[in-house]
Amino acid sequence: MEAKKDKILSKRGDSYKLVLTKEYKHKASIYVFNYKISLKDEKQETFTNAFEHMVDYSIKDYPNGRIKIVPIHEIIITKHKSWPIRTYNTVKKLFMDQMERLLNSAEELNLEEVIFEVTVIPNRKGKGKALKILDVTNKRSIIQIKNDDTICLSRAIVTSLASNKLLKDFTDSQLKHINEGRPLQKRVAEDLHEQSGVEIKEEGNNLDDLKAFENYLNIRIIVFTSNSTEYIVYNGNEEYNEQIYLYYHDEHFDTITNITGFLAKRRFCKVCLIGYTEQHTCKDNTVTTIRKQHICDKCNKTYTGKNHKCGEKNMFNML
Repeated sequence: MEAKKDKILSKRGDSYKLVLTKEYKHKASIYVFNYKISLKDEKQETFTNAFEHMVDYSIKDYPNGRIKIVPIHEIIITKHKSWPIRTYNTVKKLFMDQMERLLNSAEELNLEEVIFEVTVIPNRKGKGKALKILDVTNKRSIIQIKNDDTICLSRAIVTSLASNKLLKDFTDSQLKHINEGRPLQKRVAEDLHEQSGVEIKEEGNNLDDLKAFENYLNIRIIVFTSNSTEYIVYNGNEEYNEQIYLYYHDEHFDTITNITGFLAKRRFCKVCLIGYTEQHTCKDNTVTTIRKQHICDKCNKTYTGKNHKCGEKNMFNML
């Protein structure tokens, strides 16, 4: 599907003008809409009504699934380089809260006319290779975090550290207990909060807390919302060489233990954050043939060819 010309969605008496400028189907049953919103006054209520109209129109044919909204505005893009994919029932409030903070912090932000790109990912059942929300219970490359508290993020992080044997002074039995979600997992996660200075929030910790965890651990944390590198919602601090991977869905974090298995690819470039099967041109490497690129099972470093000097992993004392 693709819109051939601009379609005005707002009515004559509305205090805003909502125009659908483009509509098309992306690969893997992903639907993309481009909108232009023009406001006739500067009231917050006007923008809220226009925004809700835009979202409602986008999801009218896809009542179940997730949505990603990116405002094409220089100031907004600069402040928010990564926009999350959310479930429909949370996207409106979360996005409006973000916009309200921007309005209060940037006097030069003018919303008289804003262009939005809306991506809709329906949650459908059926055959084929359509992108869907993963069944984590059947995904061997994922450790499902089963918790009755609000610290699934820190639990997922320490579980990733345990599965990669990055926790110092832990026995193999203790690492196994963390991976299995036993009480030790919660204690170590709570220790991570205390040592990193990240408070445990009643509503749960989120992507905004990841930087503090990264800076404490000196590890790059990369968060996916689906098993495709197109849906990395947090790509972490590039200054850190060590990487761990989390899967974010339904306001919950799980641990990715095998990134190539998760992406269903033979290899994964840790520089470009791209999974591939045969060839890949790395942005930091002029050589186009990366078939011999490997990740060391012991030190987790990327290397090419047969010669590799294994380096020691960073170890983290969480006791």
